[in-house]
Amino acid sequence: GSIPQEKDDRTIEIDNLVFKLESVKHKRIDKVKLYIGKEDEG
Repeated sequence: GSIPQEKDDRTIEIDNLVFKLESVKHKRIDKVKLYIGKEDEG
């Protein structure tokens, strides 16, 4: 925990960005799975 405050803020910003990107990726994967599932039924 001996990180300067400025760097800490920057790290948090990057973490949030990465988290958002990961969330979007997971949502896309879920949609694709849902789509493939529907295709299999028909």
